[in-house]
Amino acid sequence: MTQETYLLAWMCYLVCIAVALFGLKQFMTSWSSGAIKQTLWFMLAAALLVPYSVGDGYSEWAPAILMFSMEALFEGNIGRVGPVLGASVLGALVLSIFVHIWQFKRIKQQVIKDAEHKKESALELDRQALLKESQNQEFERI
Repeated sequence: MTQETYLLAWMCYLVCIAVALFGLKQFMTSWSSGAIKQTLWFMLAAALLVPYSVGDGYSEWAPAILMFSMEALFEGNIGRVGPVLGASVLGALVLSIFVHIWQFKRIKQQVIKDAEHKKESALELDRQALLKESQNQEFERI
């Protein structure tokens, strides 16, 4: 395999994966849980995009999911690529959990700010109503 065909193969693979991930994201828009959608998308992207060395003495890399499939089918041994692929998917899961925790905290802070703002607005309206009522009572006395 020449360097040009190697790069062309990687470019084709990456374009196909980008289209597939975009299509999957569009398909998952009907799902109700955003957390599950995002987590599955992260894990699938990690599994599809992680490269792995073709072998000792080779400078080429191949997608880890393809290397995993080839080793499982032809060699019956997944001990070389399996841990790397598993670690990348697990890393994507952990990253997704941290993203969800961060989003939850950010939303919680926004809700607290909105509640405080509404409370201050309600107190201001009450103050204005009391002031107007006292002015009306003062006007009626005169």
